[in-house]
Amino acid sequence: MKKKKQPSEEMLVSDSSHDEDQPAVQAKRSKPGVPSEEVVYHPVKLSRNDLYRPPSAEELNQLKEAESLFHCSLLKMQMEELLKEVVLSERRRQQIDSFIANVTEHLQTVPTSPKVEVSDLSWLSGSVKVPFLLMPKATKGKFYMTPPASVNLIGSYPLGTCIKPHIRVDLAVTIPAEVLQEKDFLNQRYPRKRALYLAGLAQHLSSSSEVGTLRYSCLHGNRLRPVLVLTPPGKDSSSFTVRLHACPPPGFFKPNRFHPQRNNVRTEWYTGVQTAQPESSDPPTPHYNSSVLGDLLPRAHLQFLSCR
Repeated sequence: MKKKKQPSEEMLVSDSSHDEDQPAVQAKRSKPGVPSEEVVYHPVKLSRNDLYRPPSAEELNQLKEAESLFHCSLLKMQMEELLKEVVLSERRRQQIDSFIANVTEHLQTVPTSPKVEVSDLSWLSGSVKVPFLLMPKATKGKFYMTPPASVNLIGSYPLGTCIKPHIRVDLAVTIPAEVLQEKDFLNQRYPRKRALYLAGLAQHLSSSSEVGTLRYSCLHGNRLRPVLVLTPPGKDSSSFTVRLHACPPPGFFKPNRFHPQRNNVRTEWYTGVQTAQPESSDPPTPHYNSSVLGDLLPRAHLQFLSCR
């Protein structure tokens, strides 16, 4: 049985190795007037077969690669040393995979909550905040919490391009289609439901001892696209972070609805002032449109880049 912990107060809701066969030589400071011991280096003895053996196929490939790609072996050596500094070690990958597996398993146990109005936050505990400015407060739509439809790795980690020192792993958490409605792209309905879903996940994960700290952040500094940032517990809390992205099901919204010249936030709803002008006269909302459209693309981008 998993241990539970109280919600966190913080919530808004090079490896060096030594050669054992060759011990390090320490320099000794000689006293004045006392002759220092002379260090004698003996040449390495190689047999005639080892000295004159032809290069192997692997060595020939490396020489050919250095000549054709790097133009010199020095550049190749520099690139190899650089990669050693930034590529994740196998031990670190195992830690990340284990933490992701625990988080994914815990996300599948999210309890289902009663269906309420989008503006009703009574189902959330007081220590968990919603990462979205709910202004104006009133908007149409119903919402309830339920386990995600799927949890998938996205971004640089599954592509093998995630590097040190700042290791960030991205997880796409799919909001079930039953939680969303067809016209949720209008008047901040979908962004609000996305923020509420992240708050529900934060509330659920805060009781797990397998998760360290939880906090909200904004993807690329865009406050319309909040993400939930997790860290592992214990001494590995600063080694990497995992970001949860709440996304709609694939194909739920039509991409043409988010053209830069279209309006998806009605002036009358946002200002609360009745106007006689038709909705077709409302100004376009390109920034809002792109924030919703961005949630439709991570899986498609990953699939496209994986096939390259």
